[in-house]
Amino acid sequence: MKGVALGGAEEFSPLQTLIVGCPSDVFDVSESSQTFTSSLLENSGEVTLYTFLNPTSTVPTCVVTSNSIIDLYVDDSPATGVIGFHSSCSAQPCTDISSLEVDSPKVIRFKIETTF
Repeated sequence: MKGVALGGAEEFSPLQTLIVGCPSDVFDVSESSQTFTSSLLENSGEVTLYTFLNPTSTVPTCVVTSNSIIDLYVDDSPATGVIGFHSSCSAQPCTDISSLEVDSPKVIRFKIETTF
C-alpha cells in the first residue's frame, strides 16, 4: 500500500488484507451449542422458550440481517410448526424462540441460521 503525504513524501507499507463480504472467521458465536429444558402447560398459549444472542463481528459492515429456524426435529422426526420466533418480533433479526403448540412432552432440536 502506498501513502503520499501533502508534502509529497511517500510511504509504503507491507501487504494488506482486504476482507470482502462476511467470512466466518470474523464472527464470535458465543452460543454455538446449547441444551435447555422448559416445562409448559398444555394450552398455555405462546411461551418464550429460549432467547439467543446474535453473533458479533469484528468487521463493522457485517451486521445480522435475519435468523431462520432450520433442521427442526421433534422426538427425532423432522417437524414443522412446533416452534417459531415470538409473535412480538415484527422485524428480523428475531432472537426469541416460542412454542406454537403443546400437547405432550417433546424433545425439540433445531438450528439457527443467521444471514449477514
